[in-house]
Order: sequence, then structure tokens, then C-alpha cells
Amino acid sequence: MSYQRKLFYDGVNFWSMYWDGSNTVLRYSVDGGVTWSATSRAFSSAGINEASLWFDSSSNLVYVVGDRANPSRNIVVRRGTVDSAAHAITWSSGDRNLAVSANNLGSKNAFISKDAAGYIWVLGSNFTRSTPPVEYDLSAFRSGAVDSITSWVFIGNMLDVDSRQPNLKGSILPAGTGSDVWVVYGYDGNVGTRKYTGTWSVQTTIYTIGTGNPGNTDNAPPNALVDGNGVLHVVYGNGHQQPFTSKPFIYYVYCSAGTWSAPYRLDTATNTEGNFYPTLSLDSTTGNVYAFWILTDNNAVGITVMGKRNVSGSWSLLSFDPQTADQKQYLSSVYSAPGEWLICWQWTQNNTAPIHVIFDKLPEFTSLLLPVFFVLLICVTTTVRARARKM
Repeated sequence: MSYQRKLFYDGVNFWSMYWDGSNTVLRYSVDGGVTWSATSRAFSSAGINEASLWFDSSSNLVYVVGDRANPSRNIVVRRGTVDSAAHAITWSSGDRNLAVSANNLGSKNAFISKDAAGYIWVLGSNFTRSTPPVEYDLSAFRSGAVDSITSWVFIGNMLDVDSRQPNLKGSILPAGTGSDVWVVYGYDGNVGTRKYTGTWSVQTTIYTIGTGNPGNTDNAPPNALVDGNGVLHVVYGNGHQQPFTSKPFIYYVYCSAGTWSAPYRLDTATNTEGNFYPTLSLDSTTGNVYAFWILTDNNAVGITVMGKRNVSGSWSLLSFDPQTADQKQYLSSVYSAPGEWLICWQWTQNNTAPIHVIFDKLPEFTSLLLPVFFVLLICVTTTVRARARKM
């Protein structure tokens, strides 16, 4: 899902994580995404899906979290040390289970990150009530020690009133000081946020669904990042719909020093169209922010990846290479990278086998050329077929 992170750049290699039909796997590319390594498993256990990663470039550590389809109370966490010169990740021995749910639940949504003090944070789905009416929440946990995944402390639930919907989605992000974190989450069509500074703030409601379709927080959940100045940036899909079909428009807001901006609409979809899977990326060198999403047709089928760049508060449309007419889903982008030409994203294409994972990135020297893109197709089967095009 677009609120999770599947990509990082280690200074030499691009790394891509995705589900291959049996396991969550990783590949790396040393040449900007033109050619890719063989796959390696992100988890020692088989069948872990619903995965998200976090890369700490200062210590070359990567953290991954995921869950099995088989119902349980646990999600799975793992830590690895990245050796960019050797193009390798040395993983901690085995997977660590973290009990996040009061009752057994399969395919729990989760997000992992690391705060400025070095503690690991996880936000995961919690099946809080198993007897009718069933209820769900999102629960936050912090590691018991710096850079450790062996013990965890429960820090709190996000919702004031638990939801009847199981597919809650949220991100937990370092706020820039100590163990302060932001949480941004979608529930029942609404978008909310809280900040932790030793205690949780009251919820700020970024978007209220009203009488709209809550499917907007399922196929267009909020995605967020925090820049080097401590500003929280959020994109989300609103409740725009045609009868019985969610067709969100994509909006952007930010919070600077406790003050929220007015929502700004990023897309130009018509009333019968919509957009799915919004995601944000940060150029940590310039502070520029990039937003991506998938435009849908009149039947709510994803057809085109779209993007905009924010420079000093001004948004401009990115020009993309022509794309195929295949159905596009599950867009995800890098959280941050030290340079515009390192901003990358990926999505899945086709809804029947073979399904491809598509990697794309901004080219180098974009100040001289319009952004034109090269695409690598990875066939999600045991046999890899690849095609690359560069202009």
C-alpha cells in the first residue's frame, strides 16, 4: 500500500522490496534501476506480507515489519545492516514477533520507523473486540532499547472510538526531536493525526468524510513524511465518489510549528474519474517534496501514474514518459533521498498473472531536461523477465 515504504537508496544501490506471490523479497540495483539482482527474502519466515521498511542512513541499518495471512496476535520485525559496497544486507538472526493485537487477526497493516533518539517505533492493526460488534484500532509500540527489536513498550491506541472497519492504515514518523513522533492514519473515511511528545496530543482531524464513501481511506490512504525543518507533510484521498464507487481526489496539507495549512488539491481528475495510492517523497538536500498518485478511469481502474513537485511551496506537474494501458495499483515511493535524481517509486501492473513490479525514478540533470523516465519491469514469478528503456 502507498502509505507503507518499499524502497531505499543506500548511497550506492537502490533497494526494492515487494511480494513475489510467496514471500516478501528484496532486490538491489547498482545502475539506477536498469538491471537488478536476484531476489533475497526480507524475512527468515516464509509467507510474510503486508510489509513496510525503514532505512537509517546514518547507521546503515534497515528495519522491516510485516504479517502473515494466518490469523495471530503478532506481527514480525527484523533488523539488517546494509553494506553498500558489498551490495548486501546482513540480517539479525531470525524474525522477532511483536504482539500488537488483542485478538487473532491475519494480514495486519503495519508501519515501522526510527526516532531521533534511536528507538524503533511500530504502528500495527489491533483487533480490539472479537465479539459483536467487532472493533479495531491502531496501536503504537516503541522498542525497549535503542536500535533494538528484542523488547517493546506499548505506547497507546490512536482512535478515540474504535472502528468497525478492519483495514485501518497509518504511518508513524520521527518528529525530529528525541522520541517525539507523528502518527497519521485513515479510519472510516476520515484522516487523523496525533503527535507524541511524552504523551499523545488530542487528535487533529485532517479530513472528515461526512456522508461519503469510506473506501477512500482503503484505496487512497494518507501518506506522510517529516522534512528537515520538522514540517509534517500529508497527502490523502477525499470522499469523492460516484454511486457505490470510491473515486477520491488527492489533497495535500502540511503542519509547521503547530499551524496547519489549508488543504490543496493536487490532481485535476474529472468528476467521473478519481485517484488511488497517493505517496510523498522528500529530496533531503533541497527540501523539495514530491507527490505521486495513480489516476483512474471512469470505471475506477488505475491507468496512469501522476506526479507533482513542490519547490518553496509552489507545485508543478512532472512530465512522465508514455505509460502502457495496463491496470496499475499499489504505488509506493522512497521516503527520502539526498538528491532529486534519487527520488524513485514503484507500482504493480496487471491484475492477472504475470503481474509486474515497475520501478521508476527521476533522471539525473533534471535542471537541464524535462523529467523523462526509464522503466524496469520485473515479472513476479520464479522466472524474471526484464525490459528497460532510457531516454
